[in-house]
Amino acid sequence: MTSWLRTRSWIALGWLAACGGDHRDTPVDGAPMPTDAMTDDAPPPPPPVDAPSRVSVTVLTNADDGGPDTTARVIFADASRQLVKQDLVDATGSLSADLPAGGFVHVLHVFDSTSGRGVNLTSIRVKPGDHLTFGVAGHTPQGAAVTVQGTFTPIENVSTNYAFAHRCGSGDALGINTARLSSVAGCLSATFDVLGTNDSAASEGISPHYVWFTATPAGGFAAPAMQEMPPFTATIHAVPVGSAVQVRRMTLLPPYYNDAAAVTAQTVTAADANVPVPVAYPPPPAGTTAIGVVEARVSPTTFDPQLQVIRTRVAGNAASSDLDLAALPLPVVQTAPTLSGKVVSWTQTGTGTPDLREVSIPIGYKVGTLNYTMTWTVIDGAADSSVELPGLPTMFADFDPTQQPAPVSSTGTVLYIDYSNVQGFDAARQLPLGSLDGHNSVLYGAGLFEGQLYSVHASMHF
Repeated sequence: MTSWLRTRSWIALGWLAACGGDHRDTPVDGAPMPTDAMTDDAPPPPPPVDAPSRVSVTVLTNADDGGPDTTARVIFADASRQLVKQDLVDATGSLSADLPAGGFVHVLHVFDSTSGRGVNLTSIRVKPGDHLTFGVAGHTPQGAAVTVQGTFTPIENVSTNYAFAHRCGSGDALGINTARLSSVAGCLSATFDVLGTNDSAASEGISPHYVWFTATPAGGFAAPAMQEMPPFTATIHAVPVGSAVQVRRMTLLPPYYNDAAAVTAQTVTAADANVPVPVAYPPPPAGTTAIGVVEARVSPTTFDPQLQVIRTRVAGNAASSDLDLAALPLPVVQTAPTLSGKVVSWTQTGTGTPDLREVSIPIGYKVGTLNYTMTWTVIDGAADSSVELPGLPTMFADFDPTQQPAPVSSTGTVLYIDYSNVQGFDAARQLPLGSLDGHNSVLYGAGLFEGQLYSVHASMHF
């Protein structure tokens, strides 16, 4: 899995928690990869698929399609870090090995660049019987692109900055009163609901407006006039006084439940531990299964690398919501993590029990004349202020900076995350890790939990 710790373009706008790089080029055919760890003339047959000692791994892409990432190499090591098995995943992105005493799973991607060799490595401690999925669960419709075109009624004096959302995609304005909905073949039903909104941030001086209407794939649509959104109040609790707080209210449409119709409040400064923030929302028509999600971002100052994010799903017609940082307590990371020897450490305050922690550190080193640039991500369920890089088996020394004489690292990133509907690290390991960690767009839980109403708290330093 490549992780949330990769650069996200909208961090510069102060809304996304950023990460390190995510580069997935064609694997290096010439990389010194061993073909198999089993050297016996006649290796014993593997245990049954349902054997309690078996650890199975599936690697998905980060393209939101739920497809297999067949470029991944998986390394299984026992608790003493000795190699048990390694290989490229199969056509389904899967590989398994017998780890009766537990151990480590490492997912390795190698690619060439103009400046040398790049490595993305993710390591996680596992237990016998684990079924791990790296990457992101599918949460976008797949198929040949199709469009549906129709008309809408623009707001007076607003000719641009309109957005549309529906069960199979999104849409935008083509002209003064023409809109185009993007979808894929076979996804749209005979009739489907569409939500149209204006971009209140871009339409200066215009309050948020909305309209729900029905469209058909063949007949298009003629949307009626938009109306002003009613007010929505989000109250954020347990906020450090003086923090910058920003709130968004989105609408989610089944079956994919991706963020749509985002309404963003201005950033406010917390004068008290309980911070009411006014936004607006588009109440859905009767009979729809649309739900809402409220997201608050809390940091010492705007654009600060120390960030807490709390998201909660609410009923689609709810006019208010309470988000409590203390309800899902997590450590607050004060400083960026640094590497000393094999240990990555940082400072933090507070306590909590995360479902998952990710620590990522960029490291550069040289093997012979070849420059290596790697990002090493360690996933666990701990809550202390350091983690030791687990190291790779000796045969993978070229991809392990802890086995190199002079590695050089820069500051890294840390993410703690806790879900109201996930019961600890043992449960988190059985879910797609790239969906839990908010890969790319911080849609925590994307592709999971369907229409469930749940809350999630993330604490990070990026």
